[in-house]
Amino acid sequence: MKKIQIIPLILSLFLFSCATRKAAQMPITIDQVVNLDTINVTPEKSKDQVADLPNELPNYNPSYKKEIDLIHTKLDIRFDWAKEELIGSAELTCKAYFYPVKRFRLDAKGFIIRSVSLAGKALNYDYDNENLYINLDKTYDAKEKFTLQIDYIARPNEIPAGGSEAITSEKGLFFIDPQGTDPDKPTQIWTQGETQSNSRWFPTIDRPNERCTEEILLTVENKYKTLSNGIMVSSKDNMDGTRTDHWMLDKPHAPYLFMIAVGEYSITYDKWRDIPLAYYVEPEYAADAKLIFNNTPEILEFFSTRLGVKYQWPSLSQIIVRDYVSGAMENTTAIVYGEPQQRHADELKEEPNDDILAHEIFHHWFGDYVTCESWANLPLNEGFANYAEYLWSEHKYGYNEAEIHRISEMEGYLASTAYNVHPLINYAYNHETEMFDAHSYNKGGLVLHMLRKTVGDDAFFTSLQRYLEKNALTPVEADNLRQAFEEVTGQDMKWFFDEWYFAAGHPKLKIKKEYDDTSKILAITIEQEQTGEKIPHIFQFPLTIDIYDASGKLTKYDRWVNERIQNFEFTMPGGFIAANIDPERILVCERKEEMTVEESTALYKLNPPIYSRLGTIKSLADKKDKSNSIKEILKAALWDSDKYIRIIGITSSDTSNPAVMTRIKELSLKDSSEYVRKEAIAIISERDENFLLQHTSEYLSTGSSEQKAMVLSAIYQSNPEKGLEYASKFENSSDVKIVSILASIYSREGKTEKLSWIENKLKAFSSLEAISIMGNYALLLAKADLPTQKSGFDSLEKTATDMSISKFKRFGAGAAIFQVLAIKTYSPKGVVDADKPLLEDLKARISHIKLAETDTDIKEAYSRFRLD
Repeated sequence: MKKIQIIPLILSLFLFSCATRKAAQMPITIDQVVNLDTINVTPEKSKDQVADLPNELPNYNPSYKKEIDLIHTKLDIRFDWAKEELIGSAELTCKAYFYPVKRFRLDAKGFIIRSVSLAGKALNYDYDNENLYINLDKTYDAKEKFTLQIDYIARPNEIPAGGSEAITSEKGLFFIDPQGTDPDKPTQIWTQGETQSNSRWFPTIDRPNERCTEEILLTVENKYKTLSNGIMVSSKDNMDGTRTDHWMLDKPHAPYLFMIAVGEYSITYDKWRDIPLAYYVEPEYAADAKLIFNNTPEILEFFSTRLGVKYQWPSLSQIIVRDYVSGAMENTTAIVYGEPQQRHADELKEEPNDDILAHEIFHHWFGDYVTCESWANLPLNEGFANYAEYLWSEHKYGYNEAEIHRISEMEGYLASTAYNVHPLINYAYNHETEMFDAHSYNKGGLVLHMLRKTVGDDAFFTSLQRYLEKNALTPVEADNLRQAFEEVTGQDMKWFFDEWYFAAGHPKLKIKKEYDDTSKILAITIEQEQTGEKIPHIFQFPLTIDIYDASGKLTKYDRWVNERIQNFEFTMPGGFIAANIDPERILVCERKEEMTVEESTALYKLNPPIYSRLGTIKSLADKKDKSNSIKEILKAALWDSDKYIRIIGITSSDTSNPAVMTRIKELSLKDSSEYVRKEAIAIISERDENFLLQHTSEYLSTGSSEQKAMVLSAIYQSNPEKGLEYASKFENSSDVKIVSILASIYSREGKTEKLSWIENKLKAFSSLEAISIMGNYALLLAKADLPTQKSGFDSLEKTATDMSISKFKRFGAGAAIFQVLAIKTYSPKGVVDADKPLLEDLKARISHIKLAETDTDIKEAYSRFRLD
């Protein structure tokens, strides 16, 4: 599953100004006991020490205890669209796992159980709306198979939906516009099983350490397409306007990876080797389907070759659904994505879907083929999938692009540790959804990169091949991964896994360097400053140190760090100019380093790896008082071969220097990177309005929709009259970025006659995309006459209080009301009499907005408006 960071994403989308200056478009955005035979001898403890001991065991979430084993699941299902129910019949072929069994439990949440039978004979059962306890007709041992038939009705709305930041609803089965009453939304059904929500639509053992084959018969109206796992083996016309599609997957996989989807889709077919591929999109996007699922055949080829294990499943389909509750989901052979991935060609130019596709496809090795045995071991799924993004970027776009991605992952993890630190393999979670965080994802991938660099590429990928082949179609825990690496490398890897998988935190390094020009000795001190209850230990790790002598000659040193404070000395007869500790920034850590301007300057010029190179030039750019030598380096960065260095040059160079501005103007028109062009245009919009207006047509005729939106905003900021003129030319655009900018411009200008235009545009966009547009709509609405205000705010309130729709859309509507109230209430000029009736109306509306208890992220975001 691809996790999305909800609060930062919501707040970044909820921007109502048309400010043109943006951050650079680069994601730069871890009692002694002596055993003597059968006698345990422990150091004697004082009374005070005994009093301080915990009184209960720490929280521990074990793997699910298996009483029976599911062998095959067959489902025959149809739908009651009006009631939003699934009518199903399940045949479960099972056997006792080891011990004989007479009574056992299945997960079945919110069902009406019609009957439970075996070989045509009714069985007794107990049901508490979540657990189905079945009494078999006799005791079965592990050699005897038996097949249950359960007829049931699944009612996903019957019990609370739950949810978390990563997976915003646990309803399992979702009906989208089931009555077809929304002209701007398709009618769909889709499922989301992770973590344990598929048992809301079929009875099963809903745990990751279970695994079975499956077949699903889906009866739907003829107008709908269907998708499920595996291959469609038949499609039968029922002669009553319905059709039954029979899907089958003959390799066992975990129940949380089962899926179904129904809707009016356009399907584009493709192929990789002998594997059929299918891309499901809404008809409007049919022409863009192969771009939406960009490079899928090449991704499959790369991962199959790199891992030495071919893609093991019989097909691969990918589908876009409306109002999805997470980023994406790796259901076996049938990946589900949310609306943000469904975009037209212009929008895909700058931001193709490569990362999320690589992530979900890689799960078909790590997560689907080999599956974590418990949610505590989730990094064995998600850490690998996150690292797949790095591997694909490295292969397709080069080392530097991959490293930029890793910088983003590192900063995301480190930021998360301000409020959450736990072991990567975390058996102490309170709820399994807590595992879907920056540890399992970001740190999980970063630790794999460290492991790769520790053992070397050949050993790393050979070990992954051993891990996959040895554990094929089974549940695994972290020790299985360790054992694979030990078998391949011949090394004891327990130190690495104990430190990075089973211990919390990471090193916090303080680095000091001193060079004695007389003795020609360079002294480097590495101090680990991490302390506290959660990270009491020191870390041990290999460390590469690059040292340059006075002539720029590089010597590499490999050292081992295993002390709280460690000193290294190097004899430098040729003098010393710079030292680069961990030059590729492989170590997951925080670091404080004393580095002079001279050393930073020299190090940047000596062209170290991109991660440290960016760090050194950024440290120079951040200096408040820039010397002439720093200014020259920043100016030279405008010609750098790396686009991210050029961006730092654009944002940090002395623009009062004519040569600098001339180069920035060149970059705005000719640079191969749109990231660079946009930053250059932003500078020009602040420094040279005439040049901006002179080249507006060029800026608006090239590049992605994001560049065009940014240019429209820049024109308006510089010259509102011209901005309105150009805005009117883009009103037919269906691109959300452009529409968002136009809505912002019209809101600022008080163009209330554009309210209906914005309302119509809102209908076409997904919940996430619509957030900023809703905000501008509300601000403009506040300037309209009272009847128009009432109608518009009624609509926003209705959306904000409709618990059946996406939490993002609810947030967008509610936040729009909050925003208007906040702006009017806290205006520097105070509340004017004319606004008092509006404010009272908005306060009343806010009192009606109810949030689900799981909507903690929305509550936090609302609280930032500081309204009591």
